[in-house]
Amino acid sequence: MKLTSAGIETNAGQPIIRSNGSLINASVITFTGEVSHSSSANGTMLTGSYTKIGGTETNLIVVACINGNGRSAGVCGTYLEIGGVRSYTFTYMYDNWSTADQAIEGHDIFTGLTSGSKTVTVGWSAADGGSNQPWSYTNPIGGRTDSRHRAQNSYIAIFEVRA
Repeated sequence: MKLTSAGIETNAGQPIIRSNGSLINASVITFTGEVSHSSSANGTMLTGSYTKIGGTETNLIVVACINGNGRSAGVCGTYLEIGGVRSYTFTYMYDNWSTADQAIEGHDIFTGLTSGSKTVTVGWSAADGGSNQPWSYTNPIGGRTDSRHRAQNSYIAIFEVRA
C-alpha cells in the first residue's frame, strides 16, 4: 500500500476503497490546442464534462491548472463551474510582463450536486463589468509571444468521494 502524489491510497496501483471517505471516481480532463479570447466583461476559456456517479451524498474535489499567455487584466474574476455551481477560489496568477506565461490554479470542494453529466467550465466574470479577460490565449502554442515558450496544455482533475 502506498500514497500517490495525488494523495490517494493505492495497493498494486488500484485505489483502496473505504466505507467512509472513499474514492468513488476520478477523472482528468485535459485541454490541448490554443484558444484565443477577445476582450469582454465575461467569457469562457475552456469547457468539458464530468459524469457524477453518486448523488448528493458524494462530493467533488477539484484541482486545476489552466495555462495562458498574452496578459490582459490583473483582476478579472476567474472561476471554475461544475453543473451550474461556480467557485471563485481558482486564482489567476498575474504578471504584468506581456510575454510571461500566466496560470489559473486552485482547488475546491463541490457539494450537493446530483448524479449525471455535468458541464465543467473555466471562465472569467469581472465584478465591475469591465473588459478584463485574464489573457489573450489559453493553451498557447510555442513561441506565441516569445520564441522561448513551449506549447502548453491545461487540466482539471476531479475526485468524487463519499463524504
